[in-house]
Amino acid sequence: MSQNREPPAYQEYASNILAKFDFRHLSLAERGLLYTLKLECWVNVALPADPEKLSRSLGLPVDQLNDALPALASFFSVDSNTIRCPELENYRRDLAERRAKQSAGGRKGARKVNSEKSGAAAHIEHPTISSQSQIRQQSNPQVPRQGTYESLDKTSLDQLSQKKLTRGGDSTDPWIRDYGDDGTDTIQ
Repeated sequence: MSQNREPPAYQEYASNILAKFDFRHLSLAERGLLYTLKLECWVNVALPADPEKLSRSLGLPVDQLNDALPALASFFSVDSNTIRCPELENYRRDLAERRAKQSAGGRKGARKVNSEKSGAAAHIEHPTISSQSQIRQQSNPQVPRQGTYESLDKTSLDQLSQKKLTRGGDSTDPWIRDYGDDGTDTIQ
């Protein structure tokens, strides 16, 4: 979701709505008007409180609107000029707060990463053995290889495997003892 765009939808749980007595007591026409008004409030934030203007905005006859609006009073707040849905206002505010926290966290993380990078660059300009080691430990999550740095070509692998086989001196195992230095079996 882009920073400059409004959220495209709101989340609503059917079980929460169906559990409300105020909703269960509505007629089918009142339920339809409830959702029409909620959708309008989501997109436009507020609706005109004047029944004439509201009926023109919704494309409904004024008499039907006047008959159904009193039953919807528990779902909306009405002041002298506008109709608003407090539930959607709270949801919109919660989304804005969440977005602000995520944005602040992203900025904080970026500052930390950038300061570590600039600090590492400063140490590299005048390197010392200990500072290079510290930089490697702080900026590189990979563990450096420990031990000897022998070549891993085929001859080195053969030598390593022979060293491992005979590490404890001469082996008493006949299979290992009969195995030749050139990698061939000496048993005929």
